[in-house]
Amino acid sequence: MVGGGIVGLCCAWWLRAAGASVVLFDPSPGTGYSLGAGRMFRHAHRAPEHARLAARASLLWDEMTNRLSQVDRPLLARIGALHTMPCRDALAPLEGSLQETEHDYELLPPGSVAGRWPELAIDPPAALFDPHGGRIEAAAAIRALRDDLEEQIALARVDGLRAGGPGPDVQ
Repeated sequence: MVGGGIVGLCCAWWLRAAGASVVLFDPSPGTGYSLGAGRMFRHAHRAPEHARLAARASLLWDEMTNRLSQVDRPLLARIGALHTMPCRDALAPLEGSLQETEHDYELLPPGSVAGRWPELAIDPPAALFDPHGGRIEAAAAIRALRDDLEEQIALARVDGLRAGGPGPDVQ
């Protein structure tokens, strides 16, 4: 694997869990674009297939949480996800996708967001709440994955890949 951000670390971890021999190349895993406390997780997508994939991913985050010994809280914090739009019609594709995939959601009437979440200081004309969405605890996940994959991480920069032999030649 080349790249040890949250996606590369997760891919390497799942590949190793499936029995693959893994080496992850990154000079400083988890410190690039993946750095930060959390990432939004949602089921509300325009494409129903993406909503189904999100449902599958949420189960995988739970499994990873249970299998990583260094983790003391869920890596996917299900605190809900709020989607705001400039008009009600703009929410229709998200609502349709959630209905098709039988995910829970709540359409919020205009003027209700500010009353429910006053700390947001917004009151959009259209909003949808995904109660099972939330935040991926990216910083905690990166730490736990980096620790768990320590023996599979090569702290090296990759300048190129060349096809050869049974696998790529890493330069």
